[in-house]
Amino acid sequence: MGGDSSGEVDRRAELGLSRPSIPSEVDRALLTDLSGDLGVYDLSPEIRYRLRERFWRRVDETTTRTPDTP
Repeated sequence: MGGDSSGEVDRRAELGLSRPSIPSEVDRALLTDLSGDLGVYDLSPEIRYRLRERFWRRVDETTTRTPDTP
């Protein structure tokens, strides 16, 4: 059936409590991956903001889904 494990639910709840901050290791990974994809070492504040905004949008999308939602 594919429901969330209690550990995953706990991690998502903890993540929500830290909002609007993103855990530093996740933020670093997001910035490093995007920097590598773009081939740009120093990302502008606007790009950093948009990346973090999209991160939270995706978190919201995945936490509001039910098992029957694609």
